[in-house]
Amino acid sequence: MSSSTPRRPTGYRLVLPPDWWHVPLGASRHASVAALIRHQVHRSPKEAAPLLRGGLRRELTTIVERASLAGASDLYLSVGTEQGIPLAASLLVHRMPLPRTGTDDPLVALEILARSAAGGASVLRFPVVRGEALAVRRSTPMTVPDSALDALGKSLGHEARRAAAAYQPFTTHFDVFVPVPCSAEVLLLAFSTPLPPLAEAFVDLFEAMACSLSWTYAPTTTRPRQRARPVAPRVLPSRLEPTVRRGVNERTAG
Repeated sequence: MSSSTPRRPTGYRLVLPPDWWHVPLGASRHASVAALIRHQVHRSPKEAAPLLRGGLRRELTTIVERASLAGASDLYLSVGTEQGIPLAASLLVHRMPLPRTGTDDPLVALEILARSAAGGASVLRFPVVRGEALAVRRSTPMTVPDSALDALGKSLGHEARRAAAAYQPFTTHFDVFVPVPCSAEVLLLAFSTPLPPLAEAFVDLFEAMACSLSWTYAPTTTRPRQRARPVAPRVLPSRLEPTVRRGVNERTAG
């Protein structure tokens, strides 16, 4: 088979920024979460380690199990900090079928899928490896629990509680839809950050991460041709015809 023949990829690669952690959402997810907890606790003050370990275990287990139940294949978390403030952001990766549209053009189906997720937001186009991706930027409001507002009021006063209640925090989402070559599937890169002041910087980072996407393929091996065994020729009425056996084995991804 020619190396230029289009093939269906079996996976993908992304270039991750520093301080991002990959949690595969398969059977190894618990080991990856445990390693992440050790990594975070190791960087914290010793006296805070037991409390931090318990809180991280509860929070990360909830996030990971929810993502796994949603059908995601991978979770990436930003675990960096700046002046003690967590640079919170995440990426969920889903591989899903394209909607049926009655056309063979995958971009048409991709745009239908992207616009259904946009909820009125604009759909952006930008190039990725071997094609074009569609992206949707949107925001969703976050609800601050009354218990958290009450705790803030007790520690900082009623004015602080009133100001916090009036402020409407939101999560910025950047969903990138990438058609999977030689398939009727799409890879969804669902980025998000709950930090409104850093939303613009994070969206730039999300777009750069999406543009770093590359596909991986199962190896295609060709078995060398077998040498012909020496055999005695058969005498035919018009010619001599040696018997030669050839075997070629090709394995293609997908």
